[in-house]
Amino acid sequence: MARHASNADRIARAAAEAAATASEKEAKRKERERAKSAPARRSPASPRASALASGRVKVVWAVGKPGLEPVKTFPYREREAADAEAARRGAGFTVTPLKVPME
Repeated sequence: MARHASNADRIARAAAEAAATASEKEAKRKERERAKSAPARRSPASPRASALASGRVKVVWAVGKPGLEPVKTFPYREREAADAEAARRGAGFTVTPLKVPME
């Protein structure tokens, strides 16, 4: 049969657990402070964003697969032609509006 722990053993075990918890909390706090003090890295602006920020833009219809470069672009008024091109190219090709700098 297992022997019950004495009161002194229980107190010692609780103190050891409290010390371990306190050291873990201290380590997490130091890590958070280190993360806060590190300067945030800024990614360079994309060329498209800088071109759009410089002046006026117009909207064109872009035909392509999502996440990739557009295959072909059409003026805003030629939406039907863009839809026809997307249908001709097959499944996965979509027509999306795209902002480009004025010429």
